[in-house]
Amino acid sequence: MRYHLELFTIISVIFCTLLPASIAESKGLKEEGENELSSLFVKVEKKKTEEEIAGLEQFANVPKEVTGKTQPSLSAQQSAQLKEAERLNQQVVQLYKQGKYAEAIPLAEKALALREKILGKQHPDVASSLNNLALLYNSQGNYSKAEPLYVRSLSIYEKILGKQHPDVALSLNNLAELYRVQGNYGKAEPLYMRSLAIREKVLGKQHPDEAARMNNL
Repeated sequence: MRYHLELFTIISVIFCTLLPASIAESKGLKEEGENELSSLFVKVEKKKTEEEIAGLEQFANVPKEVTGKTQPSLSAQQSAQLKEAERLNQQVVQLYKQGKYAEAIPLAEKALALREKILGKQHPDVASSLNNLALLYNSQGNYSKAEPLYVRSLSIYEKILGKQHPDVALSLNNLAELYRVQGNYGKAEPLYMRSLAIREKVLGKQHPDEAARMNNL
């Protein structure tokens, strides 16, 4: 199964390194330190737009095979429905690029429903649809709806792909970013740290992506 080695959805490359370092420095500080940390995130957040779009496209095209599992035979009708789900996902990507989140949400919900019906609720494609829908709600600032979707997506990836898979790292990043934008750094930090550890294990600390992150510390 091919690995997704470019793990960007909501979080930019700078988040993976700046967040743990910044939070570590802020521990033990009072309000002033917390305000400085929040200010840092505001500056960094402006750089993430292209990574968000790239990540959504990546999830929309998540591979169908699951390591160690045989895919069930599908009827012609089921195959057609899965193709429809993929078509809907592509529409979601385009609408997301245009900032039309409200218009994209019902399409993302329909794609999710089709995949759950045919593939079951514990499949990576279902996890990708959950992630896409969560990203749309997150982009609207509807964090209460986005959080359970991100949590469920992460749970599926961990169960099906294992806790050291790159897609798990991406899901951890997404959930961490959700907490970050709400100022909940205590929840965000361990998720970012786990994500970074997975990336380093899969890519290696000498990989150009990881080297760039270390240079940002």
